[in-house]
Amino acid sequence: ILLIDRFYDMSSGDDCTFDYSMLFINSTAELVSILFVFFALQYLNRSTAHWWCYVIAIFSLVIMASVSTTSTVAFGAAYLGRMAITSIDTVNCVRTPELYTTEVRTIALSFLFFISRVAALISSYFVDDYSISTTTIAIVLAVVNAVTAISLLYIRETKGQDMDVRI
Repeated sequence: ILLIDRFYDMSSGDDCTFDYSMLFINSTAELVSILFVFFALQYLNRSTAHWWCYVIAIFSLVIMASVSTTSTVAFGAAYLGRMAITSIDTVNCVRTPELYTTEVRTIALSFLFFISRVAALISSYFVDDYSISTTTIAIVLAVVNAVTAISLLYIRETKGQDMDVRI
């Protein structure tokens, strides 16, 4: 979200930092992504859907790193990236109850939420540092997404399995 904000902040010459393009991307992409995940999980297994959401996020970051901030392609890539990130969260919400008991899940998700808040704090300084190019930021975020996507290959598939059997 911060990268999308910076992306559009750089292209506007206004003194006002509030950008309606970013608001449009964030609000509508969430609805579209939830519908996408609903239909994707009907036909794909959870691992494949999860992995492809990360691939789409990486692809959108690469596009955003390589095009002008004022282009329609950049807007489309930002929309697609935001949709992919929301889809990742949605698939996480489907997968974790199928994999782990409530006790394990609450401890793990609490710890991961804490890590995500620390990462959000660090990334806000990273993204708002205008001495770092937008391309560099997009590449760093794409690498982090790639590492996460690779790690997903080691998570057990849950579609069509007995829900009473957990790790």
